[in-house]
Amino acid sequence: MRPARIPAVQPGKSVVLILGTDAFRIREAIENAIGAHPDLEVSRFAGERTTTAQVLDDLRTPTFTGGRRVVVVEGAESLLEEESLHALVRYAQAPVKGTLLVLQAKSLDKRRKGSKALLQAVHVEECIPFRYGQALPWIRSHAKQAHGLRLGGDAARVLQDLVGDERGLLDSALARLKQQIAPRKTLTADDITESTDPHRSPPLFDAMNALEAADLPGCLAALDACLDEGLRINTDTVTDPVGVSLILLNKLHDSYVRCLRYLMLRRGDLAQADALKAVRVSPQAASYFLNRVRRHDLDRLVERHHHFMEADARLKSGDDKRHVLQGLVLALLA
Repeated sequence: MRPARIPAVQPGKSVVLILGTDAFRIREAIENAIGAHPDLEVSRFAGERTTTAQVLDDLRTPTFTGGRRVVVVEGAESLLEEESLHALVRYAQAPVKGTLLVLQAKSLDKRRKGSKALLQAVHVEECIPFRYGQALPWIRSHAKQAHGLRLGGDAARVLQDLVGDERGLLDSALARLKQQIAPRKTLTADDITESTDPHRSPPLFDAMNALEAADLPGCLAALDACLDEGLRINTDTVTDPVGVSLILLNKLHDSYVRCLRYLMLRRGDLAQADALKAVRVSPQAASYFLNRVRRHDLDRLVERHHHFMEADARLKSGDDKRHVLQGLVLALLA
């Protein structure tokens, strides 16, 4: 059972405001808020398809069982706009007894007077991605607390090298690696580097391998499979085309960015060992990484970086996801 890592809701607070973009932390915060209230009835709303009035009406409606009512609004940015904010502030200051309102949004303009009043009346959880240097301590702690694993030697850094800094993917990787090394409880760097798929769904892994091998048909087929089947993140499968396409783009881009940074450092006469350290490649993963780098040249990587930036802008502007990703792959392999 995963231990709680999010503080309990502050006493006297009947509204929880979850801010940030870290999906793993957001899920933890919502589960923690709901889990703190037994004998409850939970209603869930999508922020873009509801109004403040509908949410408050639901909070004021008695439950069928007479228990607690919890209302969760995900993507609540529209409810935090100026015209809706004052109603939320009034409710937070005088909530219905036996209820809990959970609002999740990427951000809140904290400069506004209404926002300041809301922040004083609610319990706030900041769910932001790791800052520099925060991932390694979390990996070691989370491996022990959530999965009962001890990370030996440089295992935590190797895992970060191969998986990245996203909490959800790291948690998924640790869960899979735990099954692979059972009944052992100590995870080594060799265990991680020998794992053929420590964290990715098979279609994503196939897409990245095919792209590295300049296999155009194989890469397009794997991307289609990702879009059709979704991607497994944490214990859930992401099927939303926008979410899947952005995850794909970020993961494909990350492999290029690390190679690009390494080659730029080397061109600046930085020693190989120092350049590897600067791009956070551990000694255990160095051979694998250097083999990948040898397939690229600096000018081509810069050009590919621009292709990724263009694709990112098109995805966020609402262009067809499949066409954008297919066009990106064609440009990368041209």
